[in-house]
Amino acid sequence: MFSRSASVRRPNATPAERETVVLSLADARRRRAAREVSPAPALPPAQRPTAVIPFPVQAGARAVAAPSAAARQILVVDDSASSIMWQRLILKHAYDVHGASTAGDAIAIAEMSQPDLLVVDRAMPGVSGLAACRTLRASDRTKHIPIVLLATRHEMAAAREEVAMGLADVVVEKPVGREALLEAVAALLAR
Repeated sequence: MFSRSASVRRPNATPAERETVVLSLADARRRRAAREVSPAPALPPAQRPTAVIPFPVQAGARAVAAPSAAARQILVVDDSASSIMWQRLILKHAYDVHGASTAGDAIAIAEMSQPDLLVVDRAMPGVSGLAACRTLRASDRTKHIPIVLLATRHEMAAAREEVAMGLADVVVEKPVGREALLEAVAALLAR
C-alpha cells in the first residue's frame, strides 16, 4: 500500500513513519470521497422549502419542510447566469427567487406572475435592462412593482438619474454585495 513516490522521497523512513504516511493518505481519500457526495436535486420553486415543521403532520409521516404561503417572489434579470446564481444565493433564504436572462423574458414573466420585486441589470445585450424598466413602468399591470437597478461604477451617475425619473426605485452598484442587495430588497418590500 505504500506508494512508490513516497518511498523514493523518504528512503530512510522508519516503519512507523511509513505507517503514518499511509494512514494520512487513507484519511485524505476518505475526506475527499465524503466531499464528493452529489448534492440533492433542486426542487422547483413552488416546492422549495422555506419553513421547517418541527413535528409530523400525520401519523407515520416524517417531518419535512413546507413552503411558506407568505414567501415574497423576486425576479432577477441578468444576462450573466453566474450573476443570477449569486443573487439567488444571497436572497433564497428569505425569498422565492426566479431568474430571467433577457429583458423580453423578464417583461413576459413580470406581466404573467406579478412578482413582488424585480432586480434588473441595467446593461444587457439586445433589449437593455433600462428599456425593460421603461416598458414595465409604462404597463398598468407592472408599474407598481418595485425595481432594484444594478449598475457598474461608471454607470452609477446615469442610473441615479434614471431612479430620479422613476424608472427604478433603488440603484445598487455592481459587483453586488450581499449587504447592499439585502438592504435594498428589504427596504423596498417594507413599503
